[in-house]
Amino acid sequence: MSGQGWADCAAQLLKVDVKLLTRAFTTRTMKIRGQADMDVPLKIHEANGARDALAKFIYAHLFDWLVLKINSAMGTHVFYSSFLF
Repeated sequence: MSGQGWADCAAQLLKVDVKLLTRAFTTRTMKIRGQADMDVPLKIHEANGARDALAKFIYAHLFDWLVLKINSAMGTHVFYSSFLF
């Protein structure tokens, strides 16, 4: 996808506002005591890192959910330790 099409699609799938998603991937908020918060643009490699981290997080949780569903359908009851979540 080119332009902002990726943001519209991702926001729709994640059920979040497209402006908030775009802002989350392109800026960070700097908080300085005694001053107003400032939005600082991310460098390209930082934005790519944020994108990749979200993709890994979603993939890992989707995989865990899928394993739980398969185990449940097979009648296997596995209790996961808290370190997975």
